[in-house]
Amino acid sequence: MNKLYLDLETTGFSQTKNGVVEIACIPVIHNEEKQYLDLIIKPFPTDVIAPQAMAYNGIDIDEGEFPEEALDIFVGFLDRHTSSDNRKWTIYGWNTSFDVRFLKEFFNKCNRTDYDQLFEEEYVDFMKIARKTLDKKTVKNHKQETIAEHFNIQYGSQKNKGLRDIYTCKKIEEKLLTAAGTVTPKNT
Repeated sequence: MNKLYLDLETTGFSQTKNGVVEIACIPVIHNEEKQYLDLIIKPFPTDVIAPQAMAYNGIDIDEGEFPEEALDIFVGFLDRHTSSDNRKWTIYGWNTSFDVRFLKEFFNKCNRTDYDQLFEEEYVDFMKIARKTLDKKTVKNHKQETIAEHFNIQYGSQKNKGLRDIYTCKKIEEKLLTAAGTVTPKNT
């Protein structure tokens, strides 16, 4: 199975009105972690930029790639890391449904029709697993930072936020799998 640990940073919460400003990912093929990719992306001119989102993610969009070029880099990166026995990727992450919606819309905005050829429909969302595994009596909320703190995992600095979130998610995954057991992709 081709696993893709993925984190996106965006200019807001609406995949149609806002845009993607960072794609960070780590491919894992046959349980072997490959080189990461961390792309900063300029928003489309029509993307609404919410100041609070930009303050949160701390990204300087002036230094980013243009969207179509960024997507070409991302798809090329995936193609270079695809295993020969399976060309599709299963996305793993935190609040993955949010990232999947934005990624699909990013492909649409770039006039790309190959999303379904690259990604499985099912994905793994460790926030949903945390909600099933750790109730509100155990943790105050299910934000990644809160769950990391619960498991005594260092959350890290703001620099390279996407990669920080992926590495934190991978550490939380280990702890959750100990508590919850094996996880299979089912939009969990």
